[in-house]
Amino acid sequence: MGEFATAGEREALVAGTLVVKAGDNFKFVVAPGVIIEKTEEEHGGDSHDAETSLEGSSRETRFVTRVGVGYSFELRNVVLTPIAYFDLLEGSEDAVDAHLIFGVSIAFPF
Repeated sequence: MGEFATAGEREALVAGTLVVKAGDNFKFVVAPGVIIEKTEEEHGGDSHDAETSLEGSSRETRFVTRVGVGYSFELRNVVLTPIAYFDLLEGSEDAVDAHLIFGVSIAFPF
């Protein structure tokens, strides 16, 4: 699984994914992986200065365990799967951050 998000900070998720189907439509997902976060730090002065932009960013890698459940709907040549994920992220000093994520998976079977 690969995923990229951006909104103030940029992050990429790379994870191995295990999907277990229950019946024809339910899916259960377990995906251990890593999140690579890049944040921009605020500096005084011109925000468009190339040197400031390069020096003012930091990168952090954290381990994540993603679990989720979804239900698939087949519509002609497309399969839509609304899915809910629960992410457990390694935090600082042995703390764990938890995030609830909703999304839609789109598949084109062949």
